[in-house]
Amino acid sequence: MTYTTYKNLQSGIHYSESQVEEMLNESIDDSYGIIQLCGSKFSPSRILRKLDPVAHHGMFLDFTDSEEWEEVSHEGFEAYWHAIDSTQGR
Repeated sequence: MTYTTYKNLQSGIHYSESQVEEMLNESIDDSYGIIQLCGSKFSPSRILRKLDPVAHHGMFLDFTDSEEWEEVSHEGFEAYWHAIDSTQGR
């Protein structure tokens, strides 16, 4: 099975898809701020992910297609995990 990491070209660190998605979500939240509605607070990234998952995925693709990221395929889970571990100092 093939697994994918995303290599940050500035740092050389490999991240899992979920880690990169969290970075995207932080960027969205920082850009738009917390949304308050009827006394409740909501994360913009969570709203987007839940109400329009296609748009959220499109933003993920745009985020990872930037010049700062390289998609890397790994054959087998061990190779995938090794790429993440070795570049994050684990």
